[in-house]
Amino acid sequence: MQISEAAMRYETYSTKNIAELEKVDVKEEINEYMGEDFSYFYVSRNGEKYRMPKSVLGQIKSILEESQTFQYFKVKKKGTGINTSYMVIPLN
Repeated sequence: MQISEAAMRYETYSTKNIAELEKVDVKEEINEYMGEDFSYFYVSRNGEKYRMPKSVLGQIKSILEESQTFQYFKVKKKGTGINTSYMVIPLN
């Protein structure tokens, strides 16, 4: 196959981010994608995958350790690339 053919067949694949969801339940099912070069956690909604960074899981763990009533949250995303940070916001 020529480079030009491969280029024309190439499709970018991107996963949405958990920060795109308005509300997430801590009881929601989470899945793990295991690729050859990387892996990530995600939740599925309406056939779409929303990637959940491990730093978000760490924050959720900290909140769960302190609160017996923590059930819903949203995630704020700030920055891009290696400068991306996430903040978990508990919801009522």
